[in-house]
Amino acid sequence: MSHEFIKGYRRKAIIIVNYGKQIHACILRTGTAMDAKFSNLLVDTYSNGENVTYARRIFQLDVDRDTILYNTMIAGYALHGYENKAIQLFSQTTEQGFQPDEVTFLALLSVCWHHGLVKLGEVYFFSMTQDYKISPGFDHYASMIDFYGRANQLDKAVSLMEMLPMEPDAIILGAFLNAFKMNRNAELAKAAEDKLLQIEGGNGSIRTVGWNLCLGGEME
Repeated sequence: MSHEFIKGYRRKAIIIVNYGKQIHACILRTGTAMDAKFSNLLVDTYSNGENVTYARRIFQLDVDRDTILYNTMIAGYALHGYENKAIQLFSQTTEQGFQPDEVTFLALLSVCWHHGLVKLGEVYFFSMTQDYKISPGFDHYASMIDFYGRANQLDKAVSLMEMLPMEPDAIILGAFLNAFKMNRNAELAKAAEDKLLQIEGGNGSIRTVGWNLCLGGEME
């Protein structure tokens, strides 16, 4: 990452925070009631502007929290590496009767992805259907496949591909092929190729082309 890119990112973050402070100041001056929508806007603005402290303060002030606000705070923690706080907040809120949705789990998987918490990621992923009756979407499957690739657990990546209840899209296929590209494990690659060809669907030719591209490098 170049020095100029970092400086540009920080300038953008400062602008975002200043924008959030102006909105916040206007709300305070006019005595506007802070409902969940306003709180969510400010929490999101401060989080994206690298000011999680302000985001947390706004979040804690709101007594009428909804799913969107909880998701925004969890995502804010995830974005800035506060994995323990994100996990703790999720645990606390579910104990209080908070019902997570698919966005909640995307935020939690993001936490796990950034910190290599594969086991915990698995717990959250399978908890979606087992505990909350939420069907994982394309992004959830792609996250898990990418997890397995980074952890060199290619057999699990293949198994998850076989479990897909829908035709894989470009995001899932990209994550799957990238998993093997990162690891270049010839033995597992051959076993995975045999399994991959058994997966039903209309994208067999796409998989085969992508597969050959991945295996076409210098794999020992």
